[in-house]
Amino acid sequence: GVFVSSDAGSNWSSVNLGLGSLNILSLASDGVNVYAGTSDEGIYITEDLGTNWTAINNGLNSSSITSIQYDNGYLFAGTKTDGVYLSLNQGSNWFQVSNGMPSQANIRCMHIFDNIVLTGTDDGQVFVSFDYGNYWIDISEELIGTPVLSLYVFDDFLYAGMNTGISRQVFPPIIPDIPQNVIISIDLDSINIMWDEVTGATSYKVSSSNDPYTGFVEDISGTFDETSWSAPISTVKKFYYVTANN
Repeated sequence: GVFVSSDAGSNWSSVNLGLGSLNILSLASDGVNVYAGTSDEGIYITEDLGTNWTAINNGLNSSSITSIQYDNGYLFAGTKTDGVYLSLNQGSNWFQVSNGMPSQANIRCMHIFDNIVLTGTDDGQVFVSFDYGNYWIDISEELIGTPVLSLYVFDDFLYAGMNTGISRQVFPPIIPDIPQNVIISIDLDSINIMWDEVTGATSYKVSSSNDPYTGFVEDISGTFDETSWSAPISTVKKFYYVTANN
């Protein structure tokens, strides 16, 4: 459950009225309200410092909340089975924001630094978002081991705590610009995507999804030719985006 101390930890008292589960995995505050993420009953909010708790799960498709982070009006929830969710109204409504990562990613930790959102997954990946979850970029190329259990930014470095120890890299990472002037065309039996060359990019990645808002994963059905990509036409409608790698 949840415990509160009013004397810097000298004494603690339980404050669990209204909680549907006592398995608390995460806590966060927006400066007024406190949020609790449970392992099996979603998210709860208290507006009176824990005296009463209320469930706020509208829109959530996962009941296991592994991490909660708040910044500048954005309330994020990392889940065990369904990636990342975002609420813009103190948890009254939630929607998934997992573009760029596996839609059912197991989020083990989150961290926000200077308006930049970071997530660590059970598969040993670290993703960064510069636009509050609208798009995520994988920055875990040099990481070894799983899972990513904690993330923290300090003194121009990002630290990742894992079961193999601690790794670090320069932060913020250098991310190439997004490819511009993307053009999609269709031949008789193939779909073709072209874009402008991105300075500093060493390669490109094409991701696709049946949903324009979520579920994007790398599409390995096609072949690259410098700044173009071609693949057989899918039997289902797909949405695509192109990213540059450095």
